Amino acid sequence: MNRHRYFDELDGRPEAVRQLLANFTGRDVTIVYSSKSKWNNSLALKDYLETKYPEAEKDDRTDSRKDIHMKIDSNALHQQIVSLAPDAILFADQDGVIQLWNQGAEKIFGYSAQEAIGQSLDLIIPENLRQRHNDGYTATMQTGHSKYGDQLLSVPALHKDGHRLFCDFSIVMIKADDGEMLGVASVMRDMTAQKAREKELRERIKELEAKE
Repeated sequence: MNRHRYFDELDGRPEAVRQLLANFTGRDVTIVYSSKSKWNNSLALKDYLETKYPEAEKDDRTDSRKDIHMKIDSNALHQQIVSLAPDAILFADQDGVIQLWNQGAEKIFGYSAQEAIGQSLDLIIPENLRQRHNDGYTATMQTGHSKYGDQLLSVPALHKDGHRLFCDFSIVMIKADDGEMLGVASVMRDMTAQKAREKELRERIKELEAKE
């Protein structure tokens, strides 16, 4: 059965196909081809490309794959995930200076990355909590351990306009290959609205109990 008849539109644009394949060289992408064929389109497309464009065959490390699945740049993928995540993702170095500030952090705290990077974490910590935080951060950098481990924590935070937030967050200690502490990464979620609802519910329950 000749499955190549489903790729007539590709036959009509050979140079475009060659250019497309050239652009994929050394990269990792997934190609999805939709046609009216009842056959497995991925396998059919793989067979078509290898037959029509043998010069574009993959190396021995990927020839054993049963579908077209070329490498995605993992670094670029990680960067995009961090950048676009709705939660705040930030990294502070050994001195507590912010070095990474994603779009989620911009939305939650009100500071752009340009404003936040290079600033102390004090930027988002309420003044009455800063000394305790700084003492704990210094101890973590010195020992390489946090007393909170991988716990999910809930803490007050500070928005750019001055109003208080309540955030759930977890931390990841970042170390060099030799074990030296490089800093701490945090993933933070704004729970302010939920905390307000919970408080309102508790007060309502208290009022109802008082009437009984």
